[in-house]
Amino acid sequence: MLPDDNQTRILQEALHKLNAAFERRDAQIDDLKKEINELRQFQSNTGKTTRISATSSMHTLISSPKNLHASTFVPIVATDKSRPVILPTNTFTSTPAMPFTMSLAKLLPNFSGKECEMPTKFITEFEILASGLVGNSDEYLLRAVQQSLSETALAWYIQTQLEQPVNSWTQFKQLFIHRFRTPEKIESLRGRLRSLWKNDNEPTADYFERL
Repeated sequence: MLPDDNQTRILQEALHKLNAAFERRDAQIDDLKKEINELRQFQSNTGKTTRISATSSMHTLISSPKNLHASTFVPIVATDKSRPVILPTNTFTSTPAMPFTMSLAKLLPNFSGKECEMPTKFITEFEILASGLVGNSDEYLLRAVQQSLSETALAWYIQTQLEQPVNSWTQFKQLFIHRFRTPEKIESLRGRLRSLWKNDNEPTADYFERL
């Protein structure tokens, strides 16, 4: 046990420290109250200034009708939400059609399958003309060549489509040349070429045209 004097001294020191802590707390509370009052006063003054400014501006607009004609106030509303993208619901894919509506019979060369006709020349001329009219699509070329064939050639094409449908232009050319460029026709054409002499007064261009 401590002596009574020492115990009293210790209690007095503890009481002194406790009083000092209370004083510091009271001082902190007073400082906080002061800051709160200053903040409230600042907010009050700011609100008055804003109201005065808005009232003054409105009074200026009302008292000066010329300003209404001089400019127009357009409020801008900011938003964080972006507008949704609306996709069209009536989109569709149409079936491609032939890029012509008129008959091609008068625009394209004709091939009937006669002995005097040259199948290689026909194919060359047809590709040059048809590509400019309908393009290079296999479907369009096959549909267009039907209008260029007649008689024996057209009958052959119809029969071929029934037995072995042609799906590409390359396939058609191979079958066409194999059918109409026979060895007999080749020999006949060679005989014609040997007999085709240039006349004395015939222009060279006309001679090559006959060839």
